[in-house]
Amino acid sequence: LYKLEVTGTENIPKDGAIIVASNHVTFIDWAFICAISKRPIRFIMHRDFITLPMCGWFFKGAKVIPIAARHEDYKCYENSFPLASQNLKEGLIVGIFPEGKITRDGEVNKFSAHGIERIMADYPVPVVPVHIDGLWGSFFSKKEGTRNFKALLNFRKKVKVSVGKIIMPEEFSTELLETKVRELKC
Repeated sequence: LYKLEVTGTENIPKDGAIIVASNHVTFIDWAFICAISKRPIRFIMHRDFITLPMCGWFFKGAKVIPIAARHEDYKCYENSFPLASQNLKEGLIVGIFPEGKITRDGEVNKFSAHGIERIMADYPVPVVPVHIDGLWGSFFSKKEGTRNFKALLNFRKKVKVSVGKIIMPEEFSTELLETKVRELKC
């Protein structure tokens, strides 16, 4: 449905635990990141997606790690971090969107340290920065005026996914990760 251009996939290790951290442009960013990885990724995703009537079964099958804001569901929020760490301990990839929300203007939002730093404190692993470009203004983005039939049919648009060099745990900081993701922008 989209023309996908990918750079840097060699930066995703063939095995071992890692975190893939990306900017958050649309509701379907996870699909593009999954498409470029030969390994399955366990995404941390808002719990409401798991209860959607048409695709909740898919997210459950993909073993999505549910999360909610502390004020929405404190128990869900607290349970998400041990689940993420457990997946990492099993040598898997955990996907996270450190902005914590989808962009409303097409630009990268400031990264929140809450989630990723908590995971890194519990189980430090390499982090792979990813930048997605070309989806802003699509039907799946939060750009005003894109929830219409014309926007839905705007396929074959070029989407670029850029994968950056690994950030090792001993050099990791949320600020460094945000800088690396911003630098990957076309």
